[in-house]
Amino acid sequence: MATLTEQKLAPAEPSDGLDYRAIYTRYYETENDDSPLGSRWSLMKRMHRVVALSPVQLIGIDVGAGKQILERDYQRYLERRKLTPNVWMHTVDIAEIDQNDLLADPSWTFHHIADCRNLTGEFSNHTFDIAISNMALDF
Repeated sequence: MATLTEQKLAPAEPSDGLDYRAIYTRYYETENDDSPLGSRWSLMKRMHRVVALSPVQLIGIDVGAGKQILERDYQRYLERRKLTPNVWMHTVDIAEIDQNDLLADPSWTFHHIADCRNLTGEFSNHTFDIAISNMALDF
């Protein structure tokens, strides 16, 4: 499997000329919901099946996480079932989102990276056990 560095996932200029960073930054200034509930629940349950089977805490990344609505829903899912999280999840998005606007409880194991345009500089190879992306359609 190719690593982030090997895939050269550094930011590229969009060929359509749109400034997606600005578009999504403006979007998240007023919106919280960025994907259908059914899509989030489907992904969350599939992710949980992997996380729950691990004997050790996993490290994950959610690419295109927006304001962490998936992570907030996952917290609620675990709380209702009285389960503890078994994943340290990094969330990234192209939008500039203030830490105070994130939806997931910051006391949980979620870390938001404010600028995902250079992920190869943030992490070494083989950092993540699980990677998810829910509704990151533009990329």
